[in-house]
Amino acid sequence: MASADNPDDMPLDGIADDAPAFDGDEGEVHDGAAMAAKRPWTRKKRWQLSIVLCILIAIALGLAWSNRKEIADDYIVQQLEALDLEAQYEVAEIGTDRQVLRNIIIGDPERPDLTIEEVSVAIAFSDLVPTIGRITVIN
Repeated sequence: MASADNPDDMPLDGIADDAPAFDGDEGEVHDGAAMAAKRPWTRKKRWQLSIVLCILIAIALGLAWSNRKEIADDYIVQQLEALDLEAQYEVAEIGTDRQVLRNIIIGDPERPDLTIEEVSVAIAFSDLVPTIGRITVIN
């Protein structure tokens, strides 16, 4: 039982663990340990769930980061198909601040409409939202 002189001994909900509790429906008296055992989401379980969720989010972000070139390539392919544009390119670098495509060929590879050695897109952040900062085209 907690003493009135030392509030640190008091449980956070203000009821001692060994204090009797009443069941509202039947008027039965239960001890604090039995009531704690009935609670489905104890503080410890909530912390464990939070830790597991953080680990799962970290794993998902790690997988997305390791597959970022494939994700970018899939997105570019979708955009080119939506524009009905034939193109070849190489995804050279995908980062948080810069994205680079190389050896870009637009149109028929035998008679291309446009060839570009390299395109670099710098990413700027405005209120935590990524936007296109600067585009640099080489040849």
